[in-house]
Formats: sequence, structure tokens, C-alpha cells
Amino acid sequence: MRPSWIIALLIASCGLILLLKENSSSFNLFLLSNLRPRAPEDLIAIREAIASYQVPPRVDPNRALSRIPRIRNSTSDALPQPSCLKLPSNGIDDDCWNALRRDQYLRTLDELYQSPDEELERFKPNSNWQIFDLITPTYHCDANSLQRIGASGDGGKWLCGPIRVVGPKCVVFSLGSNNQFDFEEAIHAHTNGECEIHTFDCTGEWSNPKTSFHPWCLGGFDGKDENGRTFKRLSTAAREIGVTSISLLKMDIEHGEYEVFEGFKFEEEEFLPDQILFELHTLFYPTKTSKHKSDWPRTIMDLVRDIDEMGYSFAFQEKNLFCPACSEHVIVRNRKKLKKRSLFH
Repeated sequence: MRPSWIIALLIASCGLILLLKENSSSFNLFLLSNLRPRAPEDLIAIREAIASYQVPPRVDPNRALSRIPRIRNSTSDALPQPSCLKLPSNGIDDDCWNALRRDQYLRTLDELYQSPDEELERFKPNSNWQIFDLITPTYHCDANSLQRIGASGDGGKWLCGPIRVVGPKCVVFSLGSNNQFDFEEAIHAHTNGECEIHTFDCTGEWSNPKTSFHPWCLGGFDGKDENGRTFKRLSTAAREIGVTSISLLKMDIEHGEYEVFEGFKFEEEEFLPDQILFELHTLFYPTKTSKHKSDWPRTIMDLVRDIDEMGYSFAFQEKNLFCPACSEHVIVRNRKKLKKRSLFH
């Protein structure tokens, strides 16, 4: 009995396939009529937006440098969410999906920020990097476009795709040295010496043939601190050394990153670097920049919101296996700086 039932089932299936094949046109029309948006004006808006959308040029991640701008005048941010499935992609810079991921991530941060303290307890730093769970990459930078620059371990950094030349020349700023120049030497080799490299560190004076060294630290003011060390704002330092735009900034300055980002909030648009590679530390509380009195979760969310409002998106995260209070991050600037401050400030 079983074989006969199987044969009957096969015959019935073949008949159904032939029937659908003969009536494929009417069947497709039936599907389209039922999947069509209820509001005709929505369909018209999507069609017009797609027609005006310019496919961003493909960026070759294997090239060391690129002059294709990351910030583009794109219609994708204004499109309804389903349009991401209809827009063409260049394989690396998917504006529509980046905007969708960012929107959902920021909505989640808004909810978390206003949550009771007990609900944020699990994010507080201890021994397993959980504070960094609050940071989620939203910019598409897949494995094909990620590159490790510099020595293994604490010295090297991850790079998202080629270095964008955003001005007349490629300029790289490196914050923090301690007489270790493996990153600068690796960047010089990676770009065949085409980038002008500047290293900043106010804790000592060193030299290396691959970079110009400056005994300054970058921060939110111009002047000397209580220890007599020289601090300069990003734009001040850039103007003094004849730089008008910065392609790449690397930062590993042991908790000083909070003050640097605080200063960046008030910088002029043209001086903000295209890509920033930095290590974030949560061992010592940043009392100078945070208003939360040892509230780590909201301090990190404040930092994320500040970074977002400067036009940056997180593209990559690597937790430092040798330091549970340290995490490496890559942020790229793919939007203009926001004019309005968020509810976080």
C-alpha cells in the first residue's frame, strides 16, 4: 500500500506543477496584487526615491588609499525600511542598511538610558567586558574590508577598508607613543609612504624617521595642565603643522580618550578625521567628562551618543583578551555633524 500512495502523491504533485506553470502569469499577478502596498502614494514615493538613488562607487578594500568620499548625499536615509531590499549595493558601503541598523540601535539606547538603575546593573564593568555590550557596530565593514595594521597584541589596530584621502593629501594622526612607533611604521609601509604621519604625546620627547613627533597632547583646550604638560585642541594642532584635513586618527592614550572626544564635540567639521581607531578603557572613571557619578552604563551611552552626533558610526569592536576593562574600536564618519544635541545632554 505504501508504494501506491507514494506514486499517487508524485502524480498529484506533477499535475499541480504543470497547472501552475500554465497559469504562471495569472498566478504572478495574483501575488503582486496581494503584496502591493495599501497606500498608492507610498509605492510612488519608493519608486521615485529608487529612481533618483545613485549607486555609490565600489571601494576596493585591497587598495591602501581611496579618494572616494565616505560622506555622500544619499536618499537612502529617508526611504521606508523595506526599500533596503530594493536598492542596489556596491558590496561595502551600504548606506540604507547602515542607516537602518543605526536607527534601531539608537532607539534601544534611548530605552536603556531611561531604565531603572537595577536594570543596568549587568552592564557595569567587572571581569568579563560586559560594559562593552552597550556598543554595537552599525556600519557595514565585513571581513573582506577589515585589515590589521601594526604589531600583534596591544600595538596594532584594525582598519576598515582603505584610508580615505579627504583633503589635498593623506594625513594620519597618532595619539600616544611612549616611544613605540610600530603603528606609524606599519602605516608608512602600508601606504608606500604616501601619507603624512604625525605623532602626539606630551609625556616625553622621542623621534622616528617615519613620523613627525610633537610633544603635545590633544584635548578640549589650548594650554598647560596642572602637571605642566601642553594640550592643544585638534584644530589648533592641525593648523600649527599646516594640516587642513585628517584621513585617519589612531588613539591609545589610557583613559584620555574621553577628554579627546569631549573636545571633538566642539571642533569644526573639516577637522574631524574620516576614521578613528581607538582603545576604550573602563578601569578608571572619567570624572572630568562624565556627569553621572560613577554610573558607567550611562557614561558609555553618553560617549556613544556624542560619537554618533559627530557623524560617526561604530564599524568594528575587538575586546582586549589581556585587559577585561579594554576594548578596541573602529569608527567611521559617514554623516555630517548634527546641529542639535540629543536628550543625553
